[in-house]
Amino acid sequence: MARSPQRWLSTAFVAATLLGTTLPAVAQPQPDVRDHRQSSDRDDDGPREAPPPLRMERREVRRGFTWIPGRWEWSRRQWNWLPGHWERERSGKRWRESRWERANDRWVLIDGDWVDVTSGPTAAPPPPREERWEPRPGSVWIRGRWDWRDGAWTWRDGRFEPERERERWQDGRWELRGDRWEWIEGSWAPRPPEPPPPPRPRDEPVVLVSAASGKCLDAGGGAKREGTPLQLWQCNGTEAQAFVFRILGGDQVHVVHADSGLCADVAPRGGNDPQLRLARCTGTPNQVFGRVGAGGGFELVNAGNGRCLDVEGRRSDNGTRILHWACHGGPNQVWRQGTESPPPRPRDEPVVLVSAASGKCLDAGGGMKREGTPLQLWQCNGTEAQAFAFRALGGGQLGVVHAGSGLCADVTARGNDAQLRLGRCTGAPSQAFARVVAGNGFQLVSASNGHCVDVEGRRSNDGTHILHWACNGGPNQLWRFPGGSPPPPPARDVQAGPIWNQADAEAKCPQVCRPPERWNGQWRTTDPGRMSVCSCSR
Repeated sequence: MARSPQRWLSTAFVAATLLGTTLPAVAQPQPDVRDHRQSSDRDDDGPREAPPPLRMERREVRRGFTWIPGRWEWSRRQWNWLPGHWERERSGKRWRESRWERANDRWVLIDGDWVDVTSGPTAAPPPPREERWEPRPGSVWIRGRWDWRDGAWTWRDGRFEPERERERWQDGRWELRGDRWEWIEGSWAPRPPEPPPPPRPRDEPVVLVSAASGKCLDAGGGAKREGTPLQLWQCNGTEAQAFVFRILGGDQVHVVHADSGLCADVAPRGGNDPQLRLARCTGTPNQVFGRVGAGGGFELVNAGNGRCLDVEGRRSDNGTRILHWACHGGPNQVWRQGTESPPPRPRDEPVVLVSAASGKCLDAGGGMKREGTPLQLWQCNGTEAQAFAFRALGGGQLGVVHAGSGLCADVTARGNDAQLRLGRCTGAPSQAFARVVAGNGFQLVSASNGHCVDVEGRRSNDGTHILHWACNGGPNQLWRFPGGSPPPPPARDVQAGPIWNQADAEAKCPQVCRPPERWNGQWRTTDPGRMSVCSCSR
């Protein structure tokens, strides 16, 4: 009977072991490793599916080191996670992260590496991030900005800094110099000089003339007793119109009727009677007034209640009552002094200001106009809410005055709030504007901060805020008078890819608006970081 090979080998092995001899090696069949590897390479030359989402990795900042993020690797026909790690920073270099890119029907890994850092960015910075903060008394908010570090944009958060007396903060900015963008640092700059104070009161008889009508403050005929009411009357040079500013210290004075020696008093009868009357001089706060420069003259502001000497109802009839009333800067609260009646101050002709972007009007809203009233955009309707006046301030500067209330547009009525509001007219730089011809209208440029009167977000809805904003020449910063130019033609939005800022829009929008259409200067973002549209008109 023939023995099997396996049994023969076992017997031979035992025999060889006993005899101390070695059997010759017997060749065993082996798989063709080379052919298997080549076949595997052909089947696994790259993943067909996209890599999984990157994992969130938590780490602490290490000074002098750069974090190399983790990534997915494709090996043995599956995705395997390679964790991130730290590497020492390299001077003049930055780490460019790895990424997977699709090539035909496969995904290919582009390895990360250290690359040279350029001296400055060649592309414009991204749009500033929106920052929320609450005003802090005694502090100024320094807005955040984009930094260029190691060849990449890095956001630096805003911060508070203590206010500086007689200085204001000027924001930094990125400027294109040649083919590179350069950062111009922000700085503290001296505040514009305040307007000179009114002349120091004189303790001698004067005549007080209303800037609104050119008529005089008058105590009426006959004997002057306590409780005699003050009124408005044609200037006539009689003793009824002779008053004295009696200096009390600083800029505070008594307004004394020269002949009777009685003082103007806001509360000689008590109660809610607002008429100004004469009373025995006692030195109490209701007889003390401060002189505040305004509108080419001065206001007389009572130290007791903060109200102003006011010609009732803005009238000019002989006998019109003189009241103490909430200060609003109107010409019926502005006075001049002299020994004779000066000519009446010319009235500021009301105008309507129309946005060149939408054809809607600058508007102060309905109801009573108080200090802090916000300005807005609204459908033109011919009401007093949309009646303004340009008041010449000298040096080519104008005040924008709401005609109905006499209050002035002010860029600092609420501190750092960008919304334009009404405030009591003081002649300060924050209420002065230059009218600069541009496009099919004009810009109103603040003398205080160089910002333009701006329709927020280029919108056209009723109630859209009116801001003071960095001038950019857009149609939402252009204004005209009614009939100055036709309303804007119909427009349509054309996709232009991502647009980051005004400079980027000016480069891209003229190209996407094809003749006979042209770009009308407006654009907006529809999908942040991905898509914006340009407005094209015929």
